[in-house]
Amino acid sequence: MVEKMLQRTVGYDSAFPWNSATFVLAGLALLLVGCERPQAAPAPAPPKVTVSRPVVREVIEWDEYTGRLVAVESVEIRARVSGYLQSIHFNDGAIVKKGHLLFVIDPRPYQADLDRAAAELRLANARLELAKSDYARAQRLLPISGRISRKLVTEGNLINGGTAQSTLLTTIVSLDPIHCYIEADERAYLKYVRLSREGKRPSSREVRNPAYLALADETGFPHKGYIDFVDNRLDPNTGTMTGRAIFPNPDLTLTPGLFARVRIPGSGNYEALMVPDEAIGTDLSQKFVFVVNDQSIAEYRAVQLGPVINGLRVIREGLKPEDWVIVKGIQRARTGTKVEPEKQELSPPEENFSTPDLGPTAKRDTG
Repeated sequence: MVEKMLQRTVGYDSAFPWNSATFVLAGLALLLVGCERPQAAPAPAPPKVTVSRPVVREVIEWDEYTGRLVAVESVEIRARVSGYLQSIHFNDGAIVKKGHLLFVIDPRPYQADLDRAAAELRLANARLELAKSDYARAQRLLPISGRISRKLVTEGNLINGGTAQSTLLTTIVSLDPIHCYIEADERAYLKYVRLSREGKRPSSREVRNPAYLALADETGFPHKGYIDFVDNRLDPNTGTMTGRAIFPNPDLTLTPGLFARVRIPGSGNYEALMVPDEAIGTDLSQKFVFVVNDQSIAEYRAVQLGPVINGLRVIREGLKPEDWVIVKGIQRARTGTKVEPEKQELSPPEENFSTPDLGPTAKRDTG
């Protein structure tokens, strides 16, 4: 049997003088060849990752609300005297100025009263003054400056005036400046109260805290104003506190009735650690980052997150300024494994992170 295996394996020649010792040695050689193990594959290279230190910057957190623009002043134009509407002196939707003539009620009855009162001047001086007053009111109305609505009556109609049921002729709203009302829930209101008590964010009842506004088609918050009113109680039906901001409106872009996005300071200035959102992983309900130590070993760090400010996520707890955080390649890292880190400096956009300075007018005028 061995002889046949040798013949197949080493080319056994029957003419060669084989003996038993030779067969034994050849068999052992076959066994050694059969038992030889393959060499182990080389270990894979550590994965390449990009690491950066957190950005350390003084920031302020902003709270964002949806508000509605409301005119600072709005008046209803009603007649003070009765009579037939003789003429209208404005175009629907036009801008009118204070003192502009809007409507003329037929002055003839009042002119007759004036003439009669003049003839009886010595006997009815008081009636003369009253007639003059009525005559002036019939000719001209003095509303605020602003944009006028459409006319609600036309020439020739009988106008009822001088009573609580006086005929409504039109309305006028002011445009510059303009108010925006917002509603803050109980949690936000209590946060502002505590920040004020701790001296971290002054109350909007005491100072002109800044407010920024954007319309539906605008990016960023291009309109700058300040909070000028906070209500004295929460609405029991909605559980919200009403606040109001005022904004300059020289180009009349801000129109009463429009919805707008408004942001106001949600914290005081503080020094924050920030990293990109792509550096943060999720482990069930826990947020974490990987930190690379001096031996290039990835370490798991649970973190508590704050808001996103200028594209970077605030880390409230779990990191130190000197930590090297994996910002690219987090999916290739594993806890306790070696990585090949490439250090890179984070470059946040150059923008003012903190509260803008409103100057000496920031203190509210409390009267």
